[in-house]
Amino acid sequence: MKPPKLHSGDKIAIISPSNTIAGREELVTKACKNFEAATGLVPVLAPNALGRHYYSSGTPKQRIEDFHWALSDPEIKGIIFSVGGSTAVDLVDKL
Repeated sequence: MKPPKLHSGDKIAIISPSNTIAGREELVTKACKNFEAATGLVPVLAPNALGRHYYSSGTPKQRIEDFHWALSDPEIKGIIFSVGGSTAVDLVDKL
């Protein structure tokens, strides 16, 4: 299966399936602006992308909700992850 090509103005969800990026809002804002300027794609932060639950971006439930939100929203044309980490494995059986 091959997804459709992305076009300038398409919305791209940014989710944090593992480690938190909380406390880095200024850096995230700058990165989103640079990403949009370079690609023409519009980054949209998932509801829990800046969340924090211990060292993760949220509880496993919150993190999988963000993933499902991105997949179910017809305006979202792609998904990128903000950061990696070892707690993403908590989501595998929920995908």
